[in-house]
Amino acid sequence: GTLRSGDNTLESGEYEDSYYFRGQRGQQIRIRMESTAFDAYLLLRGPGVSQDNDDISDSNRNAEIRFTIPTNGEYRLVAYPANHLN
Repeated sequence: GTLRSGDNTLESGEYEDSYYFRGQRGQQIRIRMESTAFDAYLLLRGPGVSQDNDDISDSNRNAEIRFTIPTNGEYRLVAYPANHLN
């Protein structure tokens, strides 16, 4: 996807996209967001899960979340810029 005009916005005015999916217990998930325009940030919420990631490492400003789903249910992933790379 892309973050652009017409998307939901954070209080700071930056765009964000939300994605919903149904997960099953034991499923292994890897979510990655890459950008050269901004510092990527991912936020994941669901039954038994509250994770976020700003940077994969000190030298990699992309975002990635890896986890095993603990409980069947609906999960929400929010993708947005942590800040602009200007």
